[in-house]
Amino acid sequence: MNKKANTVIFMLIATIINILLMIALGLVTFIILYKIFGFEDFAGLVIMIVSMAVGIGGSLLIYTKVVNWLNKTGKLEANLDPLIKPRHKGRKGN
Repeated sequence: MNKKANTVIFMLIATIINILLMIALGLVTFIILYKIFGFEDFAGLVIMIVSMAVGIGGSLLIYTKVVNWLNKTGKLEANLDPLIKPRHKGRKGN
């Protein structure tokens, strides 16, 4: 496999895992807060908002830590093609 194929496969798998992690963290937070506070008028809205925020923020934090760890071990950067390529050095911008 070449680097471009590795990059595409990594991005697809990482996206799927990130979405599943987001759902799992959100559901776990929702269940814990529901057991503690119940689901009455305003509390239900707050529980849903907090659960979504924890799911999104937690999955982003975990994803970032895992990708940084993979970069430190040297396994990621050597096998993937960069998504954003540097501009040519000889070109001058206007």
